[in-house]
Amino acid sequence: NPWGTIAYASARIGRGATVHVAAGTYTSMGFTTSASGTSSSRIVYLSDTKWGAHIVSTSSTAWDNEGAYVDIVGFDVTSVGYNGIYTAGTYTHIIGNNVHDVRTGVCDSTGGSGINLNGTYASVIGNYVHNNGPTGCRYVHGIDFLVAGGLAANNIVFGNSGLGIQLWHGAS
Repeated sequence: NPWGTIAYASARIGRGATVHVAAGTYTSMGFTTSASGTSSSRIVYLSDTKWGAHIVSTSSTAWDNEGAYVDIVGFDVTSVGYNGIYTAGTYTHIIGNNVHDVRTGVCDSTGGSGINLNGTYASVIGNYVHNNGPTGCRYVHGIDFLVAGGLAANNIVFGNSGLGIQLWHGAS
């Protein structure tokens, strides 16, 4: 039988697992995944239909990933909170997601971003990141690297109120 939430699946899977997420809208106050893979046996969260699994947060970061060696692939993500996708996990790959309309109603120095990378050696590849933050706000970015060692490649980033891709806090 299918599991009801991505967070529930994360608490039950092991290295090398792939969590298939069916098309539909998944509304919550935000959730955290913490399962970790290894360099040879990654954890994969996969929207079975590209952008068909809509992750919508009503109050917080939509997806907070704490696990290492994790792939987040093909989701549509939006949030009224600080971030669409946040990762503190090392070697996270965020691939082919549509991240938009994050933190559009608040502008303060706490900031926010469509995708926030706070784990070393994180990669964001082939994402569509747009329309994050309220008009005229310089604090909400499309993609925000907080630590060194990350990679951004082949992303389309536009219409964000702050910077498209921000390198900060020792990023390289």
